[in-house]
Amino acid sequence: MSADIQKVVVLGASADQGVPLIAALKKAGLQPTAAARRIEAMASTPFPDTPTVFADITDQASLETAFAGQDALAMHLP
Repeated sequence: MSADIQKVVVLGASADQGVPLIAALKKAGLQPTAAARRIEAMASTPFPDTPTVFADITDQASLETAFAGQDALAMHLP
């Protein structure tokens, strides 16, 4: 990854595809932010202290807010 990328927002961070992304980003020394429709969803993951923002892929304004200040987006679609 580019040295310019540090802050990465992860869509679906609390789900089956998002948890491994959070783990990989943390292992790489990056700063992931969880983006989820349910802010409390991260509490039941191995990463409950990950900063979390509201994001709903059907709500453009929420995505713009979630992506603000981030260097990159990570997501995995099944």
